[in-house]
Amino acid sequence: MKKLACLSLVLLSLNVFADNCERPRNAFDSLYCARKVFFQLDDALNDKYKELRGLINDDQKNMLKSSQIGWIKQRDSKCTVNNRSIIVSCAVKRTRERLTFLENRIFECKGHGCIDNHIKKINE
Repeated sequence: MKKLACLSLVLLSLNVFADNCERPRNAFDSLYCARKVFFQLDDALNDKYKELRGLINDDQKNMLKSSQIGWIKQRDSKCTVNNRSIIVSCAVKRTRERLTFLENRIFECKGHGCIDNHIKKINE
């Protein structure tokens, strides 16, 4: 019985600390949720980048790496203020766009082959 009571207390405490991303109550909730979304997208972006690298030749891998570095620089310049503060909503938007770009390249490579000019693109 004591174990059941302890389990109930743990479950209740988890509800207290559950995120409010469906209905952010304040700016801190919104920031937490945007940060959470950004990290989920960033993980997905890394997975898709690795998947695409597995589908392309060495020259295309160099193009992709150069493209990715260019995209990161572009994202950083557009989504930071004075190189000190990150605009999380901007980073989420840009990361979502880049994720779509990589997914489209994967679809293309699996379908009719990878096109060098498409891999080189930074995706502005």
